[in-house]
Amino acid sequence: MRKQQLMKKIVVIAGGGTGGHIYPALAIAEALKIKDSEVEIHFVGTGQGLEAKIIPSYGYPLHFVPVGMLNSNVNLVTRIKTLLLLPFAFLKALWLVFKLKPNLVLGVGGYASAPMVFLSSLLRKKTYLWEPNAYPGLANRYLSKWVDASLVVFESAKEYLQSKNFYKVGLPVRKEIESLAKKDVALSKDDAFKILIFGGSQGALRINEVFCE
Repeated sequence: MRKQQLMKKIVVIAGGGTGGHIYPALAIAEALKIKDSEVEIHFVGTGQGLEAKIIPSYGYPLHFVPVGMLNSNVNLVTRIKTLLLLPFAFLKALWLVFKLKPNLVLGVGGYASAPMVFLSSLLRKKTYLWEPNAYPGLANRYLSKWVDASLVVFESAKEYLQSKNFYKVGLPVRKEIESLAKKDVALSKDDAFKILIFGGSQGALRINEVFCE
């Protein structure tokens, strides 16, 4: 039994904040479990992000690091608070690396990924970034030079990342969403003209504004 535990594969997925980071991360976790049912997957995020509500509902263990935002679009007080908390965030990430002993750490974007991915890289763990955007976010841009490789959806993202290795990948889709595409959706009998509009993250508001105009 002890030998089996020692050989068990541990994967840590770090990141969050918005659904744009969390839901693809869950799709990746599902795919890993299909490929290897014995793999143990842990998530690392913050208590303030949506991951605090979403990840536990899927049954995955979630660990928190006390880190905030440094983006230019947040106020000065928030950035100062983040800088003051950084030493504690790195200490918590260091503790998690020694506790979980991951075989691989994947950063999926968002400020919650930075301490875990950076510390794991320094400790010679296999580290990767997944970047779904044409223009990478702040965390992935800074972390890219420390990881083993970056997984990009758009070729143009490579211009902003400093990784030595890149892999072109797709956009992960959760099985419950994928299954909807395979169903014949019954249309309502009324003659109302219906439009479905969907977008996400920072572009959602502008999409709504343009459509309303």
